[in-house]
Amino acid sequence: MSVLAALEKASIGIQTKPPQNDEPFPHGSFHEAAARELFHEPLDSDDTLTDKLKCYGTHEQLLGALNKNEIAMAVIAIDNTVSGRVPTAIEALRDQKLRIIGKVTISVAQHILRHPDTPIDTIVQVVSQKPALDQASAWLELNEITPLSRSDTVGSAREVALKQGVIDNKPTAAIASILAGSANGLSIGEQVSPRGNATTFWLVEKTDQPTDSPEVSEDQPRHAALYFDVPNVPGKLFEIVGILSDAGYDLVDIDCHLNSHRSVRSFFTEIDLGNHTEVDLSNTLAVIPSEFNVDLRGVYTDSTKQEVKSAAIKHRGKADVSADTLWNGRHGLEHDEEAPVLYIQAKNQPGSLKGMLEILNDFGINIVDMSRPYAPEHENGRGFYFVLPVEANIIAALHQLKLGGYVAEEFVYQSNALAARNESQ
Repeated sequence: MSVLAALEKASIGIQTKPPQNDEPFPHGSFHEAAARELFHEPLDSDDTLTDKLKCYGTHEQLLGALNKNEIAMAVIAIDNTVSGRVPTAIEALRDQKLRIIGKVTISVAQHILRHPDTPIDTIVQVVSQKPALDQASAWLELNEITPLSRSDTVGSAREVALKQGVIDNKPTAAIASILAGSANGLSIGEQVSPRGNATTFWLVEKTDQPTDSPEVSEDQPRHAALYFDVPNVPGKLFEIVGILSDAGYDLVDIDCHLNSHRSVRSFFTEIDLGNHTEVDLSNTLAVIPSEFNVDLRGVYTDSTKQEVKSAAIKHRGKADVSADTLWNGRHGLEHDEEAPVLYIQAKNQPGSLKGMLEILNDFGINIVDMSRPYAPEHENGRGFYFVLPVEANIIAALHQLKLGGYVAEEFVYQSNALAARNESQ
């Protein structure tokens, strides 16, 4: 399904505070910006897109509206280079039977927005959506400003404007986009998110909707999204990754979403089709054993601009493995305290993940959980975290990984609760 053909279906849901009564459309959300990238509709065009957009205050409301057929499609945020995954989006793709029909990553510049009558040096707190607050955490800590969580960024700007910069008797600013500030008559201050901050969005629809063949574009990579289950047996993850890698597919993303028991893990992965056709992909998936329960959830183009990709990669950093936030929003299997965690990084090339898993498999090491970090440490790199059993002997595996050209570091998993206890002692 091309996004231009999809636009004809109308009723596209985005997450932002809905307008009340006779209020104008609340321009300025990054969901809106992503929709405009996907449908090639800049704000200064004839703006046919605004009439098709429907606003929902929360992620859950947006997905619920799609499930109830109130909208034909939804633009949903799935990942940010600073604040990380949006687990509800990836879980909903399978649980609610959704299909990806488009993908884009956009630059996200969060700014401090204040009421014109509020001097910048008097502000003691800010309001915004939690991911935006996370993206501005370094600036907030440096300036000793208290963050207050709200459901979305545009609504936060609107709140500051309506309350004339005073919330709970305290001078308050918002964190949101420049457009959100301008639309609400606020003074626009400095950018408070890191350079290269970027968010990835999917365009999704329900799987019971009719679809056409995906648009083929020479200048946009074509991807496929898959779910599969892995029996909790050593070597099984390596087996299915090996099948995909040996068939010539590059696994550009992978993440584990645990079921509520230890016998099966569910994985999401995105693969670059390269020169492969859909028939090629179908033939490859057909030879994967049924125990993996492979579920194809879309073939689509990634319309991210190259300059956005480059900026995002150059400003990414490794996540903190001592905190639960690395696996934020997970439900099910609890990790054992002080379990060994490996961070393994390699060059950004096909077969990197297979090589990591092959070495771990050779040493009989089972993988309890895995996640790719918010991003690799350096340009053209990819990295993954692996949680291993407490009893795993990883000294020899670490040595072999380094001999194989991988960057490999060992950590000890601690939950937030354990980390807090250790700090207090």
